[in-house]
Amino acid sequence: MEEPFLAPEHLRVQPSQLKVPGKPTSLFGKGRKVALKRLAAESGPESVAFGITTPSGTGIQDAYPWIERLRHAFGSPNAPYGTEICNFHRDDINQLTFGVDTPMPDFRNTDCIMLWGHNPSTTWLAYASRVAEAKARGVRATAEASPHHL
Repeated sequence: MEEPFLAPEHLRVQPSQLKVPGKPTSLFGKGRKVALKRLAAESGPESVAFGITTPSGTGIQDAYPWIERLRHAFGSPNAPYGTEICNFHRDDINQLTFGVDTPMPDFRNTDCIMLWGHNPSTTWLAYASRVAEAKARGVRATAEASPHHL
């Protein structure tokens, strides 16, 4: 049986190495501002991570810029973030190609909305609100189709 590979001892053993896991802390509720200021003062703003869930299956899309704004104002470089491969194009391609984020469709001046494999009611609430307003205004057809059902 082969011995497991271990890094050299000078890389594995550090005097400042944590011996026990840190206590996870949630800053919801009272004292959030005080707790954030205390953490920044004691350990620096880089000790705080602003975790952001995926916009692919949640309604975080509308709040994402505000979370990033808070993170930058606080001074933290840490934003653990996840996305699915199906979401990458929406998040990044317009920015990489044209230098701006993906614009909101012109729902006020359309006669037809087709949602193809996309459920904005669960993933992008501002988008869903505009679709609902257009439907209430009398948009002639809203077709919802998913490639999984074809």
